[in-house]
Amino acid sequence: MLKLIFNLLSIFIPQAQRRNFRHKLKHLTSLIPGMYLISGSHNQIFLVSSKGEKRLRFGRIKGLKIILRGTNNLIKIGFPCIFENSIIKCTGNNCQIDIGRNGKIRNTLIKCCDGQNQHCHIGEEASIWGLELVIRNETSCWIGNRALFSKNITIWTADGHTIIDKASNKIINNQKYEVMIGDNCWICQNSQFTKNASIPNQTIVAMGSVVSRKFKEENTIIAGNPAKVVKTGIEHLR
Repeated sequence: MLKLIFNLLSIFIPQAQRRNFRHKLKHLTSLIPGMYLISGSHNQIFLVSSKGEKRLRFGRIKGLKIILRGTNNLIKIGFPCIFENSIIKCTGNNCQIDIGRNGKIRNTLIKCCDGQNQHCHIGEEASIWGLELVIRNETSCWIGNRALFSKNITIWTADGHTIIDKASNKIINNQKYEVMIGDNCWICQNSQFTKNASIPNQTIVAMGSVVSRKFKEENTIIAGNPAKVVKTGIEHLR
């Protein structure tokens, strides 16, 4: 739609001024109720319900801002799902973001950037009060069903910058990492997940913990920096 409007109006605008006009037009449409800022090509948003999938061509999801750039990016939002003060920003290529039904997601930023083939999955019945999730460089994040997230939680699936070995001149941190969080996990306030971190089903992550490795045993409490198992055999009740 933006491209069509720009092509029609640009007939009357001098060549030297067209780029500036295009940026202003994108900004204005992002402020109009009922429109998302979608550019690039083959970028799509779908609402998924028990009746199937429906492409969101016009309209907004209340409480959720979406910015889509790049190529072949796909966002699927389960319906119903409640959002408040949340943002999805996807600027890579061939990325996919899936959010399950019956969730309550507040004060959350999901960002796919600097690369391609990134994947984010958040399961059904998620309850998230404050999350910054940054997915970079062909990495992914999988969050299971019925996840409980408190406030001020961060997940980074890769390093923020490239590290080069001085002797070989090769990149040493360009691996395809993933972060995995199982079903029925409870993540307490101020917790952090770094690249390649993984916790299984029925795990509680204590306040202020830094999860930086893979854990395999279910029904545990992990805590500390770096996090370690402090109690086993727990029963996590919602």
